Amino acid sequence: MDCCLIAGAAGGIGSRLAQRLAVEGRRLVLCGRNELALQALADSLLCDCKVMVVDLVQGTQVADLYKTLAEQDWHVDGMAHCVGSIALKPLHLLSEQEAREVFEVNYWSAFHLLKGFVQQRLAVRQPGAAVLTGSLVVNAGFPGHEAIASAKSALVGLMKSAAASYAAKGIRINCVLPGLTDTPLASRFLATDAAREKMAALNPLGRVGCADDIAAAQAFLLSSDAGWMTGQTLTVDGGQSGLMAPAVAVRPAS
Repeated sequence: MDCCLIAGAAGGIGSRLAQRLAVEGRRLVLCGRNELALQALADSLLCDCKVMVVDLVQGTQVADLYKTLAEQDWHVDGMAHCVGSIALKPLHLLSEQEAREVFEVNYWSAFHLLKGFVQQRLAVRQPGAAVLTGSLVVNAGFPGHEAIASAKSALVGLMKSAAASYAAKGIRINCVLPGLTDTPLASRFLATDAAREKMAALNPLGRVGCADDIAAAQAFLLSSDAGWMTGQTLTVDGGQSGLMAPAVAVRPAS
């Protein structure tokens, strides 16, 4: 892989993915809105990397991003969408504006990033691999998740159709569906030991996910080891969306 673009690289999952790919010696483009956090991450990585400040929900900015990278001879053949938000309200309390904002962050950022990635891969007639970030809530109903479940479900639909459209060109597109993961984004759900224990007890494997659980799955889907996988959702949630949690506490899986 010549170069991998990580969108939302300053976040908990994006930064851990960057660390994994840096160890493999890949060139990285670190994207997001927080320039200071992105630069701090870049300074910590022992690899060739570039920081690009961009509002990922703005299609023109994303298009300009890919154009600039191409002009600088940074050929992006891998893309990881590590962007998300958490907004929990039941439908009767959810405003249209709130729902639209959730779609902007979670769906439209993926739409713009994936469209630009596919366009530049087609322009150079070369294969590539992209991974999007969904959520376990597309597989199971969770109360109060109407907005985020809708947006992430739309993202999965985008992934599947795009994977079918470009498979013959060697462009692989997959999606990771994380469960509750210990990142700054989820900090309000894990603010106390009691809250953490409660969330862990709801999970069949008896623990909350960590950023590396998700980053490992993303790195796999971007690698040649996943070279015969496209259009797939890889659920990384401790079994929560498909299994019943045990009735008694279990030792957390190592």
